Formats: sequence, C-alpha cells, structure tokens
Amino acid sequence: MSESSSRAFPMSHDDLLSEIRPNIHFRHFTPDSQIKNAGVVIDTYSARLDVFNTVINDASPINVDPFLHAMTRMSTIANGYMINAITKRLNPGGVYLNVGTFEGFTFFCGMAGNETRHCIGVDNFSQFGGPREKFFQGYRRYKSKKSEFYNMDYVKYFKDYHKLPIGFYVYDGPHDYDNQLNGLKVAEPFFSSDTLILVDDTNDDVVRNATLDFIAGRTDKYRILLDEKTAGNEHPTFWNGIMLIGHNG
Repeated sequence: MSESSSRAFPMSHDDLLSEIRPNIHFRHFTPDSQIKNAGVVIDTYSARLDVFNTVINDASPINVDPFLHAMTRMSTIANGYMINAITKRLNPGGVYLNVGTFEGFTFFCGMAGNETRHCIGVDNFSQFGGPREKFFQGYRRYKSKKSEFYNMDYVKYFKDYHKLPIGFYVYDGPHDYDNQLNGLKVAEPFFSSDTLILVDDTNDDVVRNATLDFIAGRTDKYRILLDEKTAGNEHPTFWNGIMLIGHNG
C-alpha cells in the first residue's frame, strides 16, 4: 500500500498539540523531579501516585475512570490523557493503532469515550508474563463496534492484515534497537499524510537512537513535536519519557 493522501486530523499538528499539552499539570512531582522508588506500577497504593500528582484540565474520561486509574500499567495518566485526546481529535473513522498493549492501558485510553474512532490493538503477549487474560477482561469493558484486537506478532499483522491509513500510531512493542526501528518502518507505508506517532521509553538510549535513526535525513517528512524526558523510569509524570512525532507526507 502506498502512503495515503488523506488527512487524519482536522487541524495542524501545532494547533492540536496547543490544545492538549497545556491541559496537563503536576501537583508536586514534575518530569525533572528525582524520585526514589517511584514504583507507579508496583502496588495498588503507588499505582495511584500518578493519579494524585496529575491534574488534567479537560473533561476527559481519563480524569474519572476508576478502572484505568487502578490498572497495572507501564505508563501514566498524563500519557493516557494525551493518547485519549489525540484519538478524540482524529477525523471520524480515523485509525488509532497501538502495537504492544501489555494489560491494555494505552489501548484502552485511546478507546475510552472514542467509540466513533477505529481503534486497533496488536500484541502477542510474549513479554511480561503474557497477561492475555487481564487484557481481555479490560477489552470487554471498552470494546466497541469500531475496535479490533489482533493476538499476534506485529510484523505478521502488518504483512497479512492491516489495510487502513493510520492516523495515530503508538509503538510500545519490544524496545530493542531492531524492533524499535522496524516497528516504525513496517507501519510507515500506511501512514496518512499527517499521522502522529507516539513512542514511549524515550529516556532509554536504544529507543531514542532507533527513533531518531528512523527520521534521520527526512526532516521534510518528520518533525519532533514533543520530547518529554523524565528523571527516571516509573516516573509519575511521563513514565520513562515520551516523544511525539508528526508525519508530513
């Protein structure tokens, strides 16, 4: 499939980001705060730390959904809000695709309240103990007529199944260099003319380098719109760092 000329969003990337990022505020810990044993994913009490620390000035389901707040996750409410808000701003029928779901937090954040958007998740549960059962418990809660999930390797998914132009792409699959780079390359032929790409764990050099290598020498096609580093992994702001990239195809 060649790159689609269709637009995924009704506004520019800059306008979209200016509507979303200013809505995120932190009560106590900011991304550069040094926090020993932040442990947002470790237990029930610490899982609420990012919820307590984060203020979302928007009428978003991420603010009030107790299921999302209590989930075991390797992400934060701030990240989840960004995913939800970007998915919400897709043109009707636009595609949000999440590779690497774990127990489902990032995927469900895109789905919550966005039943008219086409939300697709892909994971073969080969990492982190294979939490397939927990994922499907949550998926049944958020599933809509426009949502799909593929229990398989992302390479096979793109080779054999994917057809639609992608408006918003979150790659959270294996973060070794080869998979990080390939996870972007295999999706690229399906990008809309203005796809947004979110990559997490960008504090890690391997993830950052693979992502930067993907866009290297192609500043006419890709632009880093947001690069939020944190003081460490499991941080209750933007976890282990996120990067938002705009495609200008």
